Amino acid sequence: AGKVKAILLLHDKELADYPDVPTSYSMGHEVKVVTTRGYAVLKGTPQDKIDVLSKALVKAMMHETFANYLRGASLDPATSPAGTEVWDKQLKENYAKAEAALRGLGLIE
Repeated sequence: AGKVKAILLLHDKELADYPDVPTSYSMGHEVKVVTTRGYAVLKGTPQDKIDVLSKALVKAMMHETFANYLRGASLDPATSPAGTEVWDKQLKENYAKAEAALRGLGLIE
């Protein structure tokens, strides 16, 4: 009693911390739930300022303290931190998938 057992990872890859837990992708369902952490700037912010901010934040995310945090969350510090271009692409892909799912469920038109 009082124990929780993972039965499925909503992810496209297996996680080293859960070697015996199948993923939704391995079961034939392309469903993935991700946690994102990011930043936004006001529309019209000059690109050179965005580039400086992105570079500084990626550098900070590469620090060992943040890397340890990522490892504790079963994330890979070598691939998890990402700059503006990678994160923007990821968000747009996630929004498109969510929109398609909501339309398929009849929750939005």
